[in-house]
Amino acid sequence: MPLHRPTLLATLVLSLPLLAAAPAKAQFGGAAGFADAFRPDFLDRDMPLFVEHLRLEDWQRPIVEMLLLDYSQSFEAGIERVKNEMRDSQAVLSRTDPEKVMEIILEPISRWDGERRALREDFLLNIKGTLSADQIARWPRFERTLRREKELPKGELHGESVDLYSLFRSLRLPYEIEEPIDALLEQYELELDAALDARRQRIDSLQDGIKEAMASMDFDAGLAATDQIMQTRIAVRNVQDLWIERLTEALPAPHAETFRRNALERGYPKAFRPTAIPRLLESIRQLPDLTDDQIAQLEAIETDFNIALGLLETRIIESIRREQPGEARRKVERMIARRNGESIKREPDAD
Repeated sequence: MPLHRPTLLATLVLSLPLLAAAPAKAQFGGAAGFADAFRPDFLDRDMPLFVEHLRLEDWQRPIVEMLLLDYSQSFEAGIERVKNEMRDSQAVLSRTDPEKVMEIILEPISRWDGERRALREDFLLNIKGTLSADQIARWPRFERTLRREKELPKGELHGESVDLYSLFRSLRLPYEIEEPIDALLEQYELELDAALDARRQRIDSLQDGIKEAMASMDFDAGLAATDQIMQTRIAVRNVQDLWIERLTEALPAPHAETFRRNALERGYPKAFRPTAIPRLLESIRQLPDLTDDQIAQLEAIETDFNIALGLLETRIIESIRREQPGEARRKVERMIARRNGESIKREPDAD
């Protein structure tokens, strides 16, 4: 039974916090759109980023803290205003052309979208106004770090969101190994930043079109936007996959395999689900009466198993890379089919 218009609006208003916290999987463009509109770009916990990467002086810290507080209060006030505007729209929905209902509901969100971007730019401009010449020289590197911190978690594809820079540093390798890799890490940082920036710009540029497609139920336009956004996600993932291999090749054994394994496990966790075999083999090893021949056979079995498992993990990763990008389009196509009254066979979620 369809929702009455006021009930639909009330549901959307009440759902705004949820939209900020979880991807709106069913909408055009995947998670792009509503979730970002209600998620602040900066939080109190970001303060250490400013302090560490810009090397703020003691006198500058209270200023940046006040700017953060002002940004936070302005953002919260903006969201509250959008909620109130959407609630106020209930009065006109009952006498509105049904085809215009979604347009009215989305109008405050579209307006807020531009305001929140301006709020973000003003905040960063005010931060830069407090910096010395030396700190301004650090700004491009800080901006890349900030973009990596904020944009990487917004990935939808497996392999899209792994932070190879932080992963490499977490290994705490000897200086003589880390130092030659620094130039490669900087190159990775630059390539990843370009891909993340392109993804962000493409998503932002498509927001008005996505909202129009939602309002008019223009599924062709929605699918086109979904495909365009997915291409930028694939580009980010490709940078990650490429640099996993490049950094692995630059590292000596055994650090190379440790880094590669950790990177792939974080990027493609579904391919590395634990099995019971290692525990079974270990329990057999504990038997007190094993002969040397049996131990040798056990080790051979373990070696064969690890080789076969490694090949299987590689095949799963390749399958994920090949199949998952099409899932966003398939979800929209299933939504269209349901709207047309077609019977839909449920498919396993690739996420």
